[in-house]
Amino acid sequence: MSQHAAPPLCYPVQRSWLAGIAMAVLWLAAAAVTLAWVLIAAADQVVAFWGLMALLLSGLAMARFWMAGPRGHLLWDGQIWLWRSRAYPAGTEVECPEIVLDAQRLIVVRIRNLAGASSVLCLQAQSDRRLWLDLRRALYARAPVVVQAVEARGPS
Repeated sequence: MSQHAAPPLCYPVQRSWLAGIAMAVLWLAAAAVTLAWVLIAAADQVVAFWGLMALLLSGLAMARFWMAGPRGHLLWDGQIWLWRSRAYPAGTEVECPEIVLDAQRLIVVRIRNLAGASSVLCLQAQSDRRLWLDLRRALYARAPVVVQAVEARGPS
């Protein structure tokens, strides 16, 4: 099957555990630096309190961001892309997904619907191994080009 003949598909999109782990590692690194700063610099109690509060709030914000990550289904019917989620139960047409990162078993794409709302999706092979290669084929397929017949004009 050529890359231009990607079959229709409905691919499940879930929160990325890899993104969650990456955010947790970054937060733990920030926590280590903050705690070292509080202990080594002997910051006064007010400054240390606000540093620890910033650390706590950043951890809560990261967790909330990860929990609110987009979940739904990315559909390809052979002509158009649709995004179906809790916000769009009937589905909304989206422009061709823009590939941000391709790590073979994980593809990060940016989608934008016709109203301009955009989301970043982490598409993972483990979500549906049976459809993974079809999804990759659809993402890399170019939109079909419509060729219009041009009338040959005689000399003027």
